[in-house]
Amino acid sequence: MQVWHVVLIGEPCFVEELHATFSGPVVANFGGTASVGDSLVTGLCECRQDTVYLVLKTYGVLGFETVSEMARSEEPWRRARRGLRRTSTETRVISVDSLRKFYPVLGVATTILGTTQTC
Repeated sequence: MQVWHVVLIGEPCFVEELHATFSGPVVANFGGTASVGDSLVTGLCECRQDTVYLVLKTYGVLGFETVSEMARSEEPWRRARRGLRRTSTETRVISVDSLRKFYPVLGVATTILGTTQTC
């Protein structure tokens, strides 16, 4: 969700850092809920709710391992993990700047919304 929000809206959805773990990107100490559905968006502004629904619509049918493999194949995660063994439990931060630099190259923002919004 953080990636999509950064690309589509131009700012992080939450302040917690995104970490590159051996299994994929993880938000450490995230105070939110892991459930899916309306309870996930309770208390979020409309643009953040839209991001949640868009991510769920896009990836909701895929299993954890598939989504994790996708994330691990992309440059921000690979760059953050550079120099570590695949199974290393060390985590490194995936910077918001690396998300901004990588994903617009893929045309994600223009393909999905055509424009960016403000939150």
